[in-house]
Amino acid sequence: MKLSEKPSTMQTSLPSSSVAAPEEHGSWAIALFVIVLSLVIVFHPVVFGGKTTAVSAAHCNSIMPGGAFGGDHAKQVDRKISQDPWSAACQSEAGSMFVGSTLYREHKIPLWNMYSGCGLPFISNFQNQLFSPLNLIIELVSSNWAIDTFVLVRLLIAGILTFLALRVLMPGYASLIGAIGYMLTGYFLSHLNLLDLNVHITIPALLLSIEAVVRKPGVGSLLLCSAVVANNLLAGHPECSLLTLTFSGCYLLVRLSTIDGWRLRAQLFGSIAAAYLCGLLIALPEVLPFVEYVRLSDNCHDPAITGVACGLDFDHDWRRGLLSYIFPAGWAQNTFANGFYGAVLAYLALVGATVACSGFKASRDDRSVRSVMLYFVAAFSLMLLKRFGVPPVNWIGALPLFNMVLFCRYDEPLMGICIATLAAFGLYSIQRQWARPKLLIGAAVVFWLAVSALNLLYLNSPWLPALDSQAAMKNNMLLGLGCLTATVLLCLLSCQSSGIRRALPLLIIIPFLYETCNGFMSRTFYGKEGLVSRSFDAFKGAPYIEFLKKRAEPNARVLGLDGLLQPNWSASFNIQDIRYIDSLTPKYYAELISTFLPNPAIVYRGRGFDATEKTAHDGVAIRRLCQLTSVKYLLCMSNLNEYSDLIVNGARKFSASASPEGLCFVPLAEIDGVKQPIMFQHPKLDATKNAYDLPISVPDVNPVLEFDFVRSPDVACPVRSTPVQAIVSIDTCDGSRAPERFVFQNNEPLRLHATHYRVDLTRFAGKQVTVSLTSRPTSAVECPWEWVGWKKMRFCERDDSKCVYDREIKIYELPESIPHAAVFTAAEVVDDTKVLSELQRRSFSPQECVVFSRNDLPKGEAESVSELNFREQCRSARISKYESDNLEIELPAITRPSLLLLTDNCFPGWRATVDGKEQRILRGNHCFRAVLLPVGARAVRFVYDPWAFKAGMLVSVLTLAVLALLGVRSWSLHHLSVSLQPETK
Repeated sequence: MKLSEKPSTMQTSLPSSSVAAPEEHGSWAIALFVIVLSLVIVFHPVVFGGKTTAVSAAHCNSIMPGGAFGGDHAKQVDRKISQDPWSAACQSEAGSMFVGSTLYREHKIPLWNMYSGCGLPFISNFQNQLFSPLNLIIELVSSNWAIDTFVLVRLLIAGILTFLALRVLMPGYASLIGAIGYMLTGYFLSHLNLLDLNVHITIPALLLSIEAVVRKPGVGSLLLCSAVVANNLLAGHPECSLLTLTFSGCYLLVRLSTIDGWRLRAQLFGSIAAAYLCGLLIALPEVLPFVEYVRLSDNCHDPAITGVACGLDFDHDWRRGLLSYIFPAGWAQNTFANGFYGAVLAYLALVGATVACSGFKASRDDRSVRSVMLYFVAAFSLMLLKRFGVPPVNWIGALPLFNMVLFCRYDEPLMGICIATLAAFGLYSIQRQWARPKLLIGAAVVFWLAVSALNLLYLNSPWLPALDSQAAMKNNMLLGLGCLTATVLLCLLSCQSSGIRRALPLLIIIPFLYETCNGFMSRTFYGKEGLVSRSFDAFKGAPYIEFLKKRAEPNARVLGLDGLLQPNWSASFNIQDIRYIDSLTPKYYAELISTFLPNPAIVYRGRGFDATEKTAHDGVAIRRLCQLTSVKYLLCMSNLNEYSDLIVNGARKFSASASPEGLCFVPLAEIDGVKQPIMFQHPKLDATKNAYDLPISVPDVNPVLEFDFVRSPDVACPVRSTPVQAIVSIDTCDGSRAPERFVFQNNEPLRLHATHYRVDLTRFAGKQVTVSLTSRPTSAVECPWEWVGWKKMRFCERDDSKCVYDREIKIYELPESIPHAAVFTAAEVVDDTKVLSELQRRSFSPQECVVFSRNDLPKGEAESVSELNFREQCRSARISKYESDNLEIELPAITRPSLLLLTDNCFPGWRATVDGKEQRILRGNHCFRAVLLPVGARAVRFVYDPWAFKAGMLVSVLTLAVLALLGVRSWSLHHLSVSLQPETK
């Protein structure tokens, strides 16, 4: 429909040509040019300066602890531009290379990811965005250049779609400021690489499609709305899709309220409801597998699992939060979601909200626009109250489905579209002369007073940031208020001059871009701590990756520590790492990981696990886990024995907060020129006041505990210190106590002395105990300057691992892990609740036996499994074909009934055949795939053929076929009516 045409009887009352702004007949090409130019100006370091927006380059861990491998500069500085750089599950970069390589290698969409977390259902995870068209940019070409193109194109699409949506409501160039404002909203700029932006850029498209159906019902508008809804769902973020579709549904209700006649309202509502349903049916190939995955996974957002409703979370610092929407640096850099809009946009939105809420006299068409604007005022207000946890509104986060949504993060783009729309309406009101000079001046005064009051409140709040940010905060405030003053002057001048009024949208873009570039972008993207060179490309890999590909046998697994191969980067290079980070994790795999790695140093939050820092752990537990999951190589930055330091392991529980009285953990204390972690302790007469308790598992083999006891080198004692007694006490679970006492005497407190001790814990072998470390002076007087230390506490285990690579990182080979595919002749059947404890048992040998759950085995298989009792070392089976949905395994000679254990996650959708005959897949060792083998078996094949994906594809194809037939029929009837029109005349 042309803007100059009058609405038909089916069209609703929105601005027609009679109320169009003077710029109505302006060129669309000019608007597109201004949007593109604004994007180029803001991101000129990327467009012209050879910089990259890829966070994997140097802004977070990827293949190296500091990002991409940079040769001599491999140790990158962590420039935290993205607010969420550690959440690899939310980044587009890691998974895109895996999808692209699978498309090139196998010529099919990867339904299963065999390179992360012992195998995962790739199609079932919404965030992988397999069917999102925009992701083809980074899937077909994996490089920083492709990431930059993807980021900028996504922002450009957001700007263009916003302009088209606002142009329907407000003819003229006023919609330009809203389009550019939404395109450059602070959430987008701070989270350039996150997956949820694929959903958020469809918000204006949803509003536009609703307008298309309401204004001109028909098959064409129905197809458009269905396509937009399907793209919203396939964009890959269920939380954001729920919020955006709810937001657009509420917009529809408000929009229908402006239409006369209940029958017409019902028809339009039915049309849009049908379009939403068609969009859902088109997206079923991802929706159905996702629903199945949620049912079978450990969901870290599910209150039934975590006990915490994510939807009730909110921003506790409302002073800083409100200021962050207006001024970027200082406040915005310290908020969770960084919802920066800018002073210019906020002022125009205030003008638009005031005009919408006032009873201005206008035509019926303008009153319809006013109703729509009131919706955006109400929506923004409610979301703002929800963000800061106001009780009458915050209860929304307790509703079903909504209780799993992070409102204080994912509602930011919705608030951004509200601000952008109201700002465009404010500018439109100035051009239509609804906003008089008194209103413009009054809004500016209110704005200044509100900002001043917020600053006074914030300066007296306990959340005041560090003093070194005060200058940046003050400079950005002055910059924002200066741009605001320029905007107010331009608006006042437009009231007196029609020429300025016509050019006002283009003129106001100048202070808005100046504020964005010099306030927000200068600190995060332009400075020396901003974007890095495009040459830092994580997709190129590192020398150790090539070493693993050449040395490691096919399908050998690794475990990366110290932030190496940050999950889920291993899949990008076809390297199998047992780590995985995501909101959804297969239930049994999550239980296995949390059983062996309860240590908070290895992050496990119902999301798989990651070892991003120098990780301390129980060496016995980590080795058992590596054995069970077929880990062949450990990747780390330090010597392997440093990761068994029980001192560090225990200190993690309070290192992030204040240390207990009399204890001080120093991660890098310099002793004799060597920096090492030490737990310093102030000796007290009452040794119970400075006790340092360590819960540990005593190994069966070589249960000898060794440690060093040192005198602090920083003691400045004016008197000779008394000798200090070190006490090591062992507490068992039954409450018995067996103290072991050692006395360390030193008469020279200004010199460093260390004594090495060994404690034989044979009587506690295989038990869980608590080691209590205390110290006290031997005299009756405490020395206030005295501090002693405990360090290098570990068991004297036999270590057969050897370092096979020592360059930019260290790679250790573990000889005791079971093969990826192994044939066993012995099995144990226990109750479901005892499987994990059996795998933990020290005397259990993972190389000889597989544990099954009695509750999980069908009756026939239970008898067959119970008969497997010939214990011998497992034998390796050769994996001859290993694709995303197809595995072929060649077996060694099978001379007695056996079973094959494949250490890949057991998940619905996999089918197994033994020599071409269908065989049931059993769940062995709690979460892995196992099949029974008859005598003489030669080959096993696993095929991933999930019913949910097939059913979804069938329904999706049928829906597309029906919509295509409707589209062809509508097109044919339209052309037939046009061809018959002259004959009728």
